[in-house]
Amino acid sequence: NNNNSYYYINEIKVAIFQYFPIQTHVDLYIKRLNSGLNELSKDGKVVDIVIFPEYWFFCESINLSFDNEEFLMTDDNDYENKKKLFFQKLNEQVSHYNNFKLLCDWCYQNKIHCLLGSTLIDFNGFKFNCSFLINSNGEIIGFVRKKRPVTFERSCAANEKEENVFETIFGPIAIMICFDIENMDLFERVISKKPILILNPVLIAPNNFSQKRVAMELTARRFEKYAIENEFSLIRCDIPSSGLSLAITPSKTVFNCFDGETHFAVRIALNKNLINNNQINNN
Repeated sequence: NNNNSYYYINEIKVAIFQYFPIQTHVDLYIKRLNSGLNELSKDGKVVDIVIFPEYWFFCESINLSFDNEEFLMTDDNDYENKKKLFFQKLNEQVSHYNNFKLLCDWCYQNKIHCLLGSTLIDFNGFKFNCSFLINSNGEIIGFVRKKRPVTFERSCAANEKEENVFETIFGPIAIMICFDIENMDLFERVISKKPILILNPVLIAPNNFSQKRVAMELTARRFEKYAIENEFSLIRCDIPSSGLSLAITPSKTVFNCFDGETHFAVRIALNKNLINNNQINNN
């Protein structure tokens, strides 16, 4: 476009940081994160999005105050206005937590989007397994609470109508925490909203690694069909003990072959994703 009001984004680069939960102060960890980004950018293409495992953000206890009716629901009548108010309040409340703010600043300094895996958040005395999507301005633009926690988790189940898909400069991105994605009713509800990317932070307990690898390959075969038919990519980031991180795109599947701490990146072609310049400035 001659007046530069629109841009085509043909490809994004997603980095999978298969790291153990961060338990130190974030400023002691930033150098390591920057080293990983630099290493993954040596091919000339910078990283656009970073994903960490489930329960990765483990260095700060966060308490937030929201009423149930404030959470974004897929069937809200005044959705856009409610979304604006929700994220204004969410960004204001988390700004008081130093480690979280440092990671937001890290996203801004590196001009990347980041999914902070997940963490336990206390909402008015009830704990939920939550995931945050931070944009390249250092602002939260996506937030989900796990809808179907497994039996050993000490967390509540979120309302199943809470939103999972959020607009970004790349297009709509979905967040599904761990085995929420294995529940086909939840999964099909998400892909019906046409996300270009599904981010899936997981924590799969280390036990009989070889059998889990087989199970993961079977899972990948199942999701490959959906990825091709619906033109999305699925990025799963696991903890190092299991190392079952993977990336599924309509054209290829990439398995991680290392069960320790590692990072790797996948370049994903987008399907003629037209982005308005105003979105680039605001999302």
